[in-house]
Amino acid sequence: MMDYTKARVAEGTLAMAEGAAVSAENEGLKFTWDVPADLDWNEQGHLAMTLAYFPLLNRAVYCLAGAKRKDGVDLLYIPQDLKGEYMETYLSFIVVGNNEVADSVYTGSVNKLA
Repeated sequence: MMDYTKARVAEGTLAMAEGAAVSAENEGLKFTWDVPADLDWNEQGHLAMTLAYFPLLNRAVYCLAGAKRKDGVDLLYIPQDLKGEYMETYLSFIVVGNNEVADSVYTGSVNKLA
């Protein structure tokens, strides 16, 4: 059996998300992370990469360039036909253009959306 808590879906040199969490919303998954008061301006524009993996279906839903790191929140929309399914979730950051990424952070499992 795979240990999803130890899996990485991205690996790189950017700073990892701190305080990352996920919660179920009607339309999808709400990812949140800490935004330090002294966040460097270069890091503020890093874009969130969010992923929900559905192990029982061997499917994934993801966004490679979502909200900015400075926002502290992003919503990953989940298609209606997957909202009742069990999923494992991950968060990372990317710099578009040069494809620098952060190591992904496991944000937990979700049994189904509201």
